[in-house]
Amino acid sequence: MDIPLVNRANFYNKWSFNRKENRVAAVYARYLFEDRLGGQKDVPFAVLGTNQYYTEWIKTHQWQAGLQYQLPVKEKVMLLLDYSEHRQNAYYGFNRYQGVQQTGLVQITFNKKFDKVNDILIGASYRLNNYSDNTGLAADTIIGYKNPAHIAGLFIEDELSFGANHKLLVGARFDYSTRGGPVVTPRLNYKWNSKDEKNVIRFGVGTGYRIPNLLNEGFGAMNGSRKIVVTETLKPETAINAYLNYTRVQQMNGGVLNMDANVFYTRFFNYINPEYTDDGLIEYENNTLGATSTGFNLNADFTFNYPLKVGIGVTYVHTYEVELDDAGEKEKEIPPHAPPFMANYYLSYSFPIPQLSIDWTGNLVSPMLLSTVPNDSRPGKSPWFSIMNIQLTKKFTNGIEVYAGVKNLFNFIQKEPILRPFDPFNRQTGIDNPNNYRFDTTYGFTSTQGIKGFVGLRYTLQ
Repeated sequence: MDIPLVNRANFYNKWSFNRKENRVAAVYARYLFEDRLGGQKDVPFAVLGTNQYYTEWIKTHQWQAGLQYQLPVKEKVMLLLDYSEHRQNAYYGFNRYQGVQQTGLVQITFNKKFDKVNDILIGASYRLNNYSDNTGLAADTIIGYKNPAHIAGLFIEDELSFGANHKLLVGARFDYSTRGGPVVTPRLNYKWNSKDEKNVIRFGVGTGYRIPNLLNEGFGAMNGSRKIVVTETLKPETAINAYLNYTRVQQMNGGVLNMDANVFYTRFFNYINPEYTDDGLIEYENNTLGATSTGFNLNADFTFNYPLKVGIGVTYVHTYEVELDDAGEKEKEIPPHAPPFMANYYLSYSFPIPQLSIDWTGNLVSPMLLSTVPNDSRPGKSPWFSIMNIQLTKKFTNGIEVYAGVKNLFNFIQKEPILRPFDPFNRQTGIDNPNNYRFDTTYGFTSTQGIKGFVGLRYTLQ
């Protein structure tokens, strides 16, 4: 199937309550259901998960509920309660996956502006995370801790205002987790804005950490065509990040120009990334030599005095891991499926009298390294490609909008995203197969959907 068959329902609501002195009180809830089927066409549902047809079927139930409540005291004290649950039942080929993830959060914060300079926020939180599945990837020996995981945290930050043009934010967080023990993550942010508020400069530096969840570590983890191997207990990823940002709003004769420029640097001290081996495995291990990601992005949009708006954004990222070669020397390795350059652009024009608008959007993606196999006949890099879309929207005075458009206007389709798609269970590897290829789905770098049209109806309650 070029397009998965999807049944989806999504509900969300938030209730806010009026209280004395405008104190906050809100309750929210969300539910998502999705039933997605891809793979070979015309597959009877009764044979999902067998070696008769290759299918990827995923049924998802997600729900979340929470409370925001400002305590009835003189100072501003906020209480947050949140619980979410994600259940999934799936077949990847004939590999069955059943998993559940549950997260509960309790947080209380105290916020007070003590004087003209200091605005202090203090808080404490407790988070409970529980994850289990039938794959063995949640075993204590792999993730390094027992479920459920408990994370208690304390944090404090002080926003210092020096006049109307300078702000300095100093903060730190202390977490103690049964996953990774104690972790301290400080941060520092500075903001300057010109007197006319047309120029803003921001600078920030901080540290962070992330607990790896194998089923989220890359698109190939559960695709049914490769076997996952974990060579050791995975440790938390830790990193330091710095950025410099500049924004400007420029009034011009023809309209308003908005510009945003950002330079960033991230150094990972432990990095976990899937390694696609030549023998059909996906290996995970700690890379204590680390990784580095550095780059910049530029965004600009111009709103004309008449109803035309254009915009463009470009991003350049240089990412590499540090590995040891066969001689034990350090070398830089660029990970696959990470394009160094991306751009997006749009043009929007509205006709006021008929209330008709036209929107043209697109992106441009540079070549990237791809996951190949030995003697692969396919290129090791993707080509430059661009996906363009166009949409027309007609508004009516009663809140009804009708829209129609075309996606992937020039019908760009990736060539050979799957190796040997005709033999998903590797039954014919010994027939007319001199390179010993096997079914593999890890080569894909973009959507396989070609040009398609769409229509829709939107109604907004007045």
